[in-house]
Amino acid sequence: MHLITDGLVHVGNDKGHGRLVLTGTSIFALRSNAGATMAGGALGGLIGALIGMFLDKKRAEKAPPTFVDGPELSCLTEKERKSLLTTGLLAKLPIDGSLSVKRTGMGFDFVSNSGEPVIYKGKIHQKKIAKFLEEHGVKVGS
Repeated sequence: MHLITDGLVHVGNDKGHGRLVLTGTSIFALRSNAGATMAGGALGGLIGALIGMFLDKKRAEKAPPTFVDGPELSCLTEKERKSLLTTGLLAKLPIDGSLSVKRTGMGFDFVSNSGEPVIYKGKIHQKKIAKFLEEHGVKVGS
């Protein structure tokens, strides 16, 4: 069982649009690295963004990020794995006793002994994330 959510992800000095991937053992904080899509959109509007998206996907297929093929993400479908190709791994937090989760007004703060805190902002998916964490034995504080 897993959950993939879009939103704003902030780890250290890196923040922007990204995703959380929650599996039974870990939380992956991912950041979009679709540079050609953004540049194409800024220069050429919708057509430029579509061309940039195509280029980003082709580039990612040739050199996929290593975390996508890891054993913890084996529960993902091929389509879900492909959707993660244009992202980069910011942080990976284990779902264990060291994980502390605090609900904020716009999302969650995840803190673990294993690394930097992860701040996630995505109001739409708050209930899904809280339910997933509680099903996996993680207490969500407020």
